[in-house]
Amino acid sequence: MRVVVGLIAATVLQTCAPEGVPTIRMVVNPKVIRDDGTAARVAVWVAGPDDQPLAGQVVLTSSAGSLADSRSITLDQVGSANLTFTCEAKVDPRCLGSVSIDAVWHGPHDELTASATLKLVTTDAQVAACASLNRRRLLMLRTEPARLQLAVLDGALQQHPFANPVGQGVALVDPAHQLAAFAATVPTRTGTASDEQRWVLAALASVGTVSNPLPQTFVTWDGFDAVRTSLRLDGPGDLLGRLDALAGALGLPPTGLTGAAPNGPFHVVLSVVRTLDGQTSVVVALSPDPQSLLLLDEVAGGSALATENDLTAERCDVFELGERPKVDFIWVVDDSCSMSSSQTAVSRVGQQIAARVNASWLDAQFAGVSTGYYPPWFEGSQRPFTRDVSTMLGWFSGRGAWGTSGSGAEEGFAGLHSFLEHEGPAGASPQLVREGSELHVLFLSDAPEQSDTTPGAMLQYLQQKFPNQKVVAHAIVCPEGTTCGDGIEASVGKYHSLVRATGGVLGSIDVFNPVTVTPDVAAQQAATMDAVLHAVVGAGGFELQSRPISASVRVATSATVGACDNTDVPHDDNAGWRVEPTTGRLVFAGPCVPPPSARVAVSYLSWTAGSSPVHTWGAGVRSVELPGDSGRPDGGPRDGGPVDAGAADAGCDDGGC
Repeated sequence: MRVVVGLIAATVLQTCAPEGVPTIRMVVNPKVIRDDGTAARVAVWVAGPDDQPLAGQVVLTSSAGSLADSRSITLDQVGSANLTFTCEAKVDPRCLGSVSIDAVWHGPHDELTASATLKLVTTDAQVAACASLNRRRLLMLRTEPARLQLAVLDGALQQHPFANPVGQGVALVDPAHQLAAFAATVPTRTGTASDEQRWVLAALASVGTVSNPLPQTFVTWDGFDAVRTSLRLDGPGDLLGRLDALAGALGLPPTGLTGAAPNGPFHVVLSVVRTLDGQTSVVVALSPDPQSLLLLDEVAGGSALATENDLTAERCDVFELGERPKVDFIWVVDDSCSMSSSQTAVSRVGQQIAARVNASWLDAQFAGVSTGYYPPWFEGSQRPFTRDVSTMLGWFSGRGAWGTSGSGAEEGFAGLHSFLEHEGPAGASPQLVREGSELHVLFLSDAPEQSDTTPGAMLQYLQQKFPNQKVVAHAIVCPEGTTCGDGIEASVGKYHSLVRATGGVLGSIDVFNPVTVTPDVAAQQAATMDAVLHAVVGAGGFELQSRPISASVRVATSATVGACDNTDVPHDDNAGWRVEPTTGRLVFAGPCVPPPSARVAVSYLSWTAGSSPVHTWGAGVRSVELPGDSGRPDGGPRDGGPVDAGAADAGCDDGGC
């Protein structure tokens, strides 16, 4: 028999045959490989009587991996052949546990077979994401004199601190990604963070045309009220010229950035943070690339900003995926005579809605009620909960649509109350919000809310109705202080106040009710609905132990993630992960959603407070003192974790909240 020399730690298999009978042998080395593309060598020998080499071909087939579709190899002059074998989990989800390889040789009168088994070492997600060499590297940009710092992904950046008597700032340009940004402090001019955001938008509008602003309130990692807004900015000037113009509109000097830059229109993300020391921090990032939202949020979504003495801490969270999170979504739709085009607009972006929901990790269901569905006449209708997105989209077009024959007294709060309390005509079936779900409500109307219920009373009702569940209101309604064809909206609207109080997305019905639907209007409709869906899908995100700085996040899983690299899952809104900017939750989407029970590891940096405390206990904001000397009633830490969350800015300066 042929002797195999020099193969250590190999798997050797052969047929057991008496002397003088043809044999086949297969050697696999090493016998344990990783599921990340590590290769093993497979060698085959076929010998006849008296150990003479035989010719022909051997067919190799594996239960998973690179030989799953079979491969034929030709024996050489000494009756042997070899090839490499890999089993990559990101390519073949069957690459788990162990893999068998079978070899078959067909001779004139014989069929010889051999088998081998390899063990697979599953990717160590914690090492892939959290090992020191694998972590994302951030660059800390600091103002001069020290006031702010901004954490951005390290790379080929041009940066420049700037200052003047009214504020300090730092600016950057990333030519590779066509992105420019600045962060600065300015004296507070008005009151709440929402008031400050409106002032910043007015300043932006003075140097260009602001289209489709989509604000969302949130609380920063250290407990400050803030508003994030995405928008489009048209007007003359290139990227750096436009950035300087925006700085000038806020009373700041030129940023000092230089070089060639592309022209607009520009996609913009800005965050406005209202601090308690008479200052407002503003971060603005812009890019002409319509696919730049993730990068813009990394810089200006709020997670990158801290004060001069704050520090960063390395984090590594490891967890297993459990059941899909539940989200219940309720439409509250105006079905009066002026709403036909708006309902049609929702159906127009229906494919986008379906794609976003179906690609998510959510267990979602949808229901609806009209703004006229309240006692005593119930001049409207309701739709029972369904998990079928197609059924839901049928509420906006075709025979099952809401229609436009509902009450002209649009009472969205009353309609929602009737739905949740199972009120209605005789025979109406109760529609229950599931226990443990996150509830999202979207008001769609071109008229002011006309019930006797104040935003504060509606918020209190929802909190009492769902004491252990998060409720978020969104609205696509008439902008405050304007007319949208069916009444003048108040300077502080009721829908708007409820949305700001719950951290939802606020969009304009003007975008959904145009005279002519141009490609630009259609894009704005899609952007509005996508912003709402981002918040809804974000409800199914994973809450990390601390609020992450988005640019620092790296994600790995111990199991297959579709065709994605599970050692470094892509930062991609449609096929990967993203961090929901207003909550810090980690969200998976598309083919990169990990399988059930997968082990997920996330490395990131979070801010830790290094400055003296500026918060007070109460007023909806939790104290965030230094570790070991917190001064808090519960002795909790000041570590940038979940305990630092405060109440969202209600923006209810009419006293209604």
